[in-house]
Amino acid sequence: MDPDDNAVVVWAEQVGTGHHLFSRRRNGQQWDFLGGDINATVGSTADVTSFSMALGASGNPVVAWGESGVVHVARWTGSTWYQGTHGTTLSAPSVAVDSGDHPVVAAVDSSGGLRVFRLNMPVSPPPGTPISTQVGDALAGATRASLAIHSDGRILVAYTTGMGAGVFVEECGTSWSPLGHDLAVDPSARVYRGPLLALDAAGHPAVAWTEEWSPASHQYVHLLHVKRYNGE
Repeated sequence: MDPDDNAVVVWAEQVGTGHHLFSRRRNGQQWDFLGGDINATVGSTADVTSFSMALGASGNPVVAWGESGVVHVARWTGSTWYQGTHGTTLSAPSVAVDSGDHPVVAAVDSSGGLRVFRLNMPVSPPPGTPISTQVGDALAGATRASLAIHSDGRILVAYTTGMGAGVFVEECGTSWSPLGHDLAVDPSARVYRGPLLALDAAGHPAVAWTEEWSPASHQYVHLLHVKRYNGE
């Protein structure tokens, strides 16, 4: 929801042989498109494989997505999408916006490391490509991640490793440090969906994910789990 309590959504739908990104904002009794498709590649072959959205201070969306092996980031300025290519070996992005209204993106590199970047991507952009700086070192072995930013500026990520082995949360001020231990309930299960990370009103991280478990009947069961960190 934006500051005026209007919902903003982003979704991918099939266009031609690929998938394109679109965004709309609720305006009274109707949904208004925010520009056209957001893809970096023009034409029906453009294919979005994953995406994430966050709202900036003004309520305008910032979108990060993977497309044809490249991570892109775009910010709605109120009239157009200001876009920049972020990395040619990154995938599965998650985006948040910090207190300075800078997009922060977590994405997985080709070697399986989780990298987090802060982008210099102002609402009224100057000419040129956005400049990014990496936050901390790469976190090894990550395959999927979810990002959140604390009001004090700390960046938090929840991620799973390998073939969905374990759920972990780390925070970064100047370097990464773990919050607690592996959250997975069943070590023999694999993380099937998620993790998804959010902060509560007190700034405590809460994580949701599903684990795929196969009982004796050999029928797969997906169990939803939610945990909140209490500071211990």
